[in-house]
Amino acid sequence: MMHGRFGGMLNQETVKPRALAETLARLGSFFGQYWYMIVLAVLFVVVSTWTQVTTPELTGQATDCFLVPAGASAFGGFGAQGASQAQQTASTCYLNTDDPSTLTLSRRIIYNAYTSADSR
Repeated sequence: MMHGRFGGMLNQETVKPRALAETLARLGSFFGQYWYMIVLAVLFVVVSTWTQVTTPELTGQATDCFLVPAGASAFGGFGAQGASQAQQTASTCYLNTDDPSTLTLSRRIIYNAYTSADSR
């Protein structure tokens, strides 16, 4: 009794594709003239995913490189624990490195953007 509006559709048997290669070829012929738009969309997806992955890392670097050392110097470190924390976070800051060849590709891109903005 609880078939509802789409109840009959859910009880039907599924239809298997018969000629998948022909179907994909026909679909490719429809979208073939827009190949550059598809490549551009895939490129945007890759760049968007990369920025979403690297944003938390960049935020962490901003905290480790700028906020924690500035807070430690402004507030006097509040004892030995604050001074050791400032030294520890300064060691995790890769933006101040002398050898950028040891960095990963993403870190090298961020490092180059940071140092090019720093040299202006």
